[in-house]
Amino acid sequence: MAKLISLYNHKGGVSKTTTTFNLGWALANLGFKVGIVDLDPQCNLTALVLGLNQIGDFENFYTKKGNEDIFENLLPLFEGKDVSINPVKLTNTGHKNLFLLAGNTRISELDIQLTLGLASTQFQMYQKQFVGALNAVIRKTADRNSLDIVLLDLSPSSGWYE
Repeated sequence: MAKLISLYNHKGGVSKTTTTFNLGWALANLGFKVGIVDLDPQCNLTALVLGLNQIGDFENFYTKKGNEDIFENLLPLFEGKDVSINPVKLTNTGHKNLFLLAGNTRISELDIQLTLGLASTQFQMYQKQFVGALNAVIRKTADRNSLDIVLLDLSPSSGWYE
């Protein structure tokens, strides 16, 4: 079972993304099979790893990839559908032992839904379901790809990882 390491801080701009990438690369150099996960709606880790700099680069990437990311896997749960949790297709990086679980700018929609859920009496069930599903997607992806370590680059604005 892969070790999961979260890089999180309430403040933005403190090098979470840079640390995730560099730590992932260093661990991959040591022979570990490493997954780096972009859970920040800004998708800076995804852009850094894939060199997405131009307008339209993200759209082209997702069109080719088939929108396979954590957001797309979890969205049916938020829509109330009874679906199974599936692993996400990883994206290759410039290192044979380092893999990206790409971010999606729409993941901020899950923040909004969880915030709205605070007003609901069903919020605790909703939150537990989401946290469990997020963990399951990451773990199934790690298991499917025989990852040793998974580094999570988290958004400073969200509290749903805590």
